[in-house]
Amino acid sequence: TYAVGTFTATLTVTDNLGATNARTVAITVIAPADTTAPVMSGIAASAITATSATISWTTNEAADSQVEYGSTTAYGNATTVSPALATAHSQDLSGLIAAHTYHYRVKSRDAAGNLATSGDSSFTTAAASGGPTAGGTTGTATTSGSGSGGTTTSGSTTTGGGSTTAGTGSSAGTTTGGGSTSGGTGPSGDAGGHSSSQCGVGSAVGLAVIALGLGLRRSPRSR
Repeated sequence: TYAVGTFTATLTVTDNLGATNARTVAITVIAPADTTAPVMSGIAASAITATSATISWTTNEAADSQVEYGSTTAYGNATTVSPALATAHSQDLSGLIAAHTYHYRVKSRDAAGNLATSGDSSFTTAAASGGPTAGGTTGTATTSGSGSGGTTTSGSTTTGGGSTTAGTGSSAGTTTGGGSTSGGTGPSGDAGGHSSSQCGVGSAVGLAVIALGLGLRRSPRSR
């Protein structure tokens, strides 16, 4: 048994009369054809995010690298073949969908052209990370009122953050013929200020009526 390489050999022939004849020849020993595909091990997915992952594996002989992947075992996507012959392999997947399960398999071809393809494996991408969302609904404030001496009501207002602040104001003013005035003031906000204004108007009207009544009573005496 000879190792792979080139050797020289000398053949010497001697006849029955003692004459010899020698010849030297070169002998080259070549390796048998490589028909065995690389053996894979340590296939794993790592560095998994919402949109990317890294697939790694090793082979028992130097070979190139490629990964096929997709939503099913039909795959449908593949990385570009890395032609560098190595025993440690790594391929990055990008543009993935968040919270989605992907199937994948790895492929390596040695220098002799023997291709090894792994079985199916899978991983699930991480959920997408969302930022804070501004919530709430902006409502409208409604103010309604009646005429002089009536009531005023302010409605509720909903802010953007979703909180609701309610305020109610009411006022009533009544002027009688006798000149007396009674009224109420609103308990909160603008409604209270509006009610005070109406009470002031009612008081002025009441005083005017009283003055007019006094004038009428004095007129017969002056005659």
